[in-house]
Amino acid sequence: MPFLEFVAGSISGAVGIAVGHPLDTVKVRLQAKCVYKGIFDCVARTYLNEGLHGFFKGMSFPVLTTGLANSIVFGSYSNALDYLSQSDCNLPSHCKQASSVQVFAAGCFSGIVQVRSLWAHWFSHKHLPAASK
Repeated sequence: MPFLEFVAGSISGAVGIAVGHPLDTVKVRLQAKCVYKGIFDCVARTYLNEGLHGFFKGMSFPVLTTGLANSIVFGSYSNALDYLSQSDCNLPSHCKQASSVQVFAAGCFSGIVQVRSLWAHWFSHKHLPAASK
C-alpha cells in the first residue's frame, strides 16, 4: 500500500502544477509587463501569439520536482500512520481504524519530512559568503 501512496503523491503534484501553472503564467506576465490591459487581455494575447503552449512554458521541471516532493509527503504519511496504528493487516476486515491522535502525529511527521527535505535542498544550493579571517 505505501507504494500506491508514493504514486498518488506524484500524480497529485503533477496535476496540481498542470492546473495552476497557466494561472501563474498569466500572473507573472501581468506583473512583469505593463502592456496588458488586464487578465483577459493577457490570456487573449498569450493564446493568439503563442497558442495553448504559451501557458505551459517552463512547466516540466516544476512537475517533476513537485511530483517527487508530494510522493515523499504522501509516502511518509502512509508509512508513519501504518507504524503508529500497527496496521500490518492483509485483510481489510482485520484492520483497525487509526485514532485522531495517530492521524495527527502521522501528519506532523510528514510535514517535518517535507520541511526537512526543502531545507536540505535550500541549504545545499545556497552560496554562503566565506568567513572573514
